[in-house]
Amino acid sequence: MFEWIISSGILIIIIVVLRYALKGKISLRLQYALWGLVLLRLLVPFSIGNSSISIMNVADKIAEQSVWQPEIIPEKPVLQPEIVPDRDKEQENIPGVIPSEVVNNQGEIIPSEKVDIPGDNRGEYEAFDKDAYKPIENNKQEYSATDVTGMPMQGTETPDKTEPLTFAEVLAYVKKAALYVWISGIILAGGYFVFVNVRFSVLLKKNRRLLEYIDGFRLPVYVAENIDTPCMYGLVRPVIYVTPEATKSEKVLKHVLEHESTHYRHADHIWCVLRGIALVLHWYNPLVWLAAVLSRNDSELACDEGTIKRIGENERADYGRTLIEMTCQKHSVLFVNATTMTGSKKSIKERIVLIAKKPKMALYTLVAVVVIAVIAVGCTFTGAGKDNTTVSQGDEVDSGDEQETTTGEEQPTTTEEQPTSSGDEKETTGNTEETNDKENSLGTFTWRVEGDTIIISGTGTLTEGKWYKEEFKHLIIEEGITDIDDRTFWAADKVESIVIPGSIKSVGNFDCSNLKEVILKEGVETIESGAFAGCAKLEKIIIPSSVTSIEEIAFEGCISLADIEFPETSIDFGVGVFAETKWLKEKRKESSLVIVCDTLIDASGAVGEVVVPDGIRIINEFAFAGESKVTSVILPESLESVEYRAFYGNDAIENVTFSGGNYIIEPDVFGGCSNLKEVKFSEGLISIGYEAFYICTSLEKIVFPKSLESLGGRAFEACAALKEVVFPEGFTGFEGNVFVRTAWLEEKQKESPFVIINGVLIDASTAIGKVTVPEGVVIIAEDAFTGKSYLGDEFNVSIEEVVISDGVSNIASGAFNCCYRLKKVTIPESVVSIGDYAFDFSDLEIIRGKKGSYAESYAKQNNIAFEEIPLSFAFDGSAREAAEYFVNTVYGDIRMNKLAPGSMAAITFYELIEYNVLEISEDDTKVVGTFKFAYDAENVETNPWIAGFGDYGEGKYEGMYTDYKYFRLFKAGNNQWSFSVTTG
Repeated sequence: MFEWIISSGILIIIIVVLRYALKGKISLRLQYALWGLVLLRLLVPFSIGNSSISIMNVADKIAEQSVWQPEIIPEKPVLQPEIVPDRDKEQENIPGVIPSEVVNNQGEIIPSEKVDIPGDNRGEYEAFDKDAYKPIENNKQEYSATDVTGMPMQGTETPDKTEPLTFAEVLAYVKKAALYVWISGIILAGGYFVFVNVRFSVLLKKNRRLLEYIDGFRLPVYVAENIDTPCMYGLVRPVIYVTPEATKSEKVLKHVLEHESTHYRHADHIWCVLRGIALVLHWYNPLVWLAAVLSRNDSELACDEGTIKRIGENERADYGRTLIEMTCQKHSVLFVNATTMTGSKKSIKERIVLIAKKPKMALYTLVAVVVIAVIAVGCTFTGAGKDNTTVSQGDEVDSGDEQETTTGEEQPTTTEEQPTSSGDEKETTGNTEETNDKENSLGTFTWRVEGDTIIISGTGTLTEGKWYKEEFKHLIIEEGITDIDDRTFWAADKVESIVIPGSIKSVGNFDCSNLKEVILKEGVETIESGAFAGCAKLEKIIIPSSVTSIEEIAFEGCISLADIEFPETSIDFGVGVFAETKWLKEKRKESSLVIVCDTLIDASGAVGEVVVPDGIRIINEFAFAGESKVTSVILPESLESVEYRAFYGNDAIENVTFSGGNYIIEPDVFGGCSNLKEVKFSEGLISIGYEAFYICTSLEKIVFPKSLESLGGRAFEACAALKEVVFPEGFTGFEGNVFVRTAWLEEKQKESPFVIINGVLIDASTAIGKVTVPEGVVIIAEDAFTGKSYLGDEFNVSIEEVVISDGVSNIASGAFNCCYRLKKVTIPESVVSIGDYAFDFSDLEIIRGKKGSYAESYAKQNNIAFEEIPLSFAFDGSAREAAEYFVNTVYGDIRMNKLAPGSMAAITFYELIEYNVLEISEDDTKVVGTFKFAYDAENVETNPWIAGFGDYGEGKYEGMYTDYKYFRLFKAGNNQWSFSVTTG
């Protein structure tokens, strides 16, 4: 038990130190994996073998030195004659036994300094130092004098059986009591462990509903009404639970599901259970509780890293915003076996910063971590090594010349036998020089130290190197360096000022807690996400005119930053660029609208009706979002863009007016503005982004200007009150599900299962069975047949076959996505484009189309069976009239335009010579006949036969060819006549 406690505690300390020492320099998943060693040691109560590097070697020595032994103090001295051992008998019969004490004739115990052992065992042995024994005050113990054999000596008294407990007996009682306390604690902690998980399970299942058809996710997904944060719960059959808020945005829901799915791939639902068991077993150990908290935090960091790897770097910033929205700042109970998205404000900030800074791991760092982990395992998973040279009292010692005793003899020390390298060999320090005036080189870089300033020059990417060992406060990077590796300046705590040259176009990843000044030279273009976040002592920065972009949270947490000099040029700002800075606090005091470089970056202090001044080009991300008190906004004519989520979740705003100019509305701008009743667009509106007005439940009418070019997917989804929509003439820029779950679309669906606007089929989600797309449709929009949001609604499972009418030219991406029963689609020759994922997650088996058409090539590219349909032509008339029209016109056009089946080449001349109708069906839908025609081939001199097997022409057709064919026509419907032509 003692060994288990010590070794596991030491391992926890090693991992904690390693975690903080390499923070930001190793993979977050590797950082999390290190806790697996701790968990294994906490669950395995025994050591694996013995080793010389075990921590228990040190622990045992410390224990030996601190052991208390009671001093023997006789209460009743007994007179005895001096004991003189018979060297010829007693010591001969008991070899190796050394009496450490003798009793004189006054009954006093006399420690002997040296005792001679007769015979072959003669040697000098030092007596045990009695001063090493420290008695406890007032502790006395009776004894009985014994001879060297351990038997009571004659004349001694046997102690009274009522004497006090010995130290060993007391220690045994303490150990027994401790065992009972430990077991009692396990019972209580285990009971609580079971109780909280049963209660949590009941809570999850009490009010939940299943989300159907969540593509790409293996686990069942439920919406739970009474939880504060999404989570995954369950050991054998884990389930993902999301909050109702997470379902309000498809992007947020996607991020949440990817996050929890990554937890599943990391087996965190199993880790949660094992972590709880470890806490139950080690309920008394504060180090174990610390390890549980830190490992849970690291599991979230590792999950963030894995999630971003799956969703892609381009969604890194959006994923960070999702974390801010979805993470609950309540602390969940460690015993709950759920991967809850909870954490303190500090831990959430740490996650956002790490997401922004994208920490990378060098190979040498990985090797160092592996080596340290292996050594730690050796020290904490093994027991104390055995000393084979020690001979204990009572062991046999062989006699003879071959036996050699080293105890008590002087042994030469290692330092006397072997020379040290000190003084003889100079330690190699690589390229680092101790002098300050001489340049040193490292690859393509050189550096020199001048006082407390280091100056680095060179070309290419600057990476962490030996120059990092130099002591410096000021860093100057000279022109020529074009990039700085992500991990180069992590934890550079002594740096106070940095000069960055214009040759470095993008600046990022500085974590310098003492940094006070940053000088960016002309030429720098981008300040990356989180570049200086957390530099709490940074006071001033000058931003050159070459900077065009400052990404999200670039200066977040720079609480001393009060002086920022901006250029007169335009800059694109990310979200939260200056959050928690002194500069922003002062600007808010000066004005309710914080405007920088023609950008409105903050309006948190604005109230009531707001008129944004002319000259503003951009309304920045989250400028009016959240708990704003703005009820009405008039935007200026100079406006160019309303950025992502600028008004997101603003429940106060009711009216928005655009004044003119050319502008765009980015995704999610007004998402969740539940009281927004009126939006007036002006001419100049170019596009509306994805989910721009999502869940604006009070919006009733929209009039789009003629300038509109694009409507983003789900732009007005769940605007339940929206009843009137006015489109400009000729507008066709629909993306998927623009008006899903609106009153306007529901009314249109009642009129027809096909909702068509300006030749665009935008919705056919209510169509069932075999469906024919109506004539007049030119474009089938994204998700037209999918139709439903996957936020709790079913996909289209009723369509089995679709015939697309001639005239459709474009089938957009995802048009038939998730039509699970769709087996066959007929695609006309007019279709020249089919978007990606048009038929994803459907059971499409056959594509029917004309030979040589785009439909055939699409089928081959996507491994879908292709079924050729007969050639046809449109004609409104009787069978005899259709036959005459065919032989006179249609067949000639087909041949002259290379549309004939088979390998026949095109012809350059066609003329009917004669034809005969042989048979017409009674219902006038079929006709059979023959015809003879003259033609001229493209290359008649060299390859006359490729135009068909005919005869040479005569008379007026001399120099050409003639041919004789059978034809068959049958009416296919909708005035379409299919035909076939044969030679016999």
